[in-house]
Amino acid sequence: MFAEGFRGSLPTVILSCGLGSSASMYSRQGAYFQQEEPRLGNQYLEDSSLIALLRRLVPSDVLAKFEPDLVKFGDRVSTSGDILYYGRESELNPPKLVPFNAFGRFVCTRA
Repeated sequence: MFAEGFRGSLPTVILSCGLGSSASMYSRQGAYFQQEEPRLGNQYLEDSSLIALLRRLVPSDVLAKFEPDLVKFGDRVSTSGDILYYGRESELNPPKLVPFNAFGRFVCTRA
């Protein structure tokens, strides 16, 4: 009884919200929203606060020695880098503890 009354008032609610009167606007052929995957750039070069902090706290001659390594590391943790790939792989394939072999003997190895 409640569902019948609710169904009867639903089109009125949709019309009063200004969403239109036809269902065709919700079922367009081939039209759907598909968002692109976010792309991570160089995580060191894109972090302006970290760069400003390092320039303020670290002497310029010391920073000049290790800043190229920070840029390389920032590339490795970006979308195209290997660290992000290995991190995702480790989340998808966690290690499994195998305490016994096929013969029932305690071996305690990781598979």
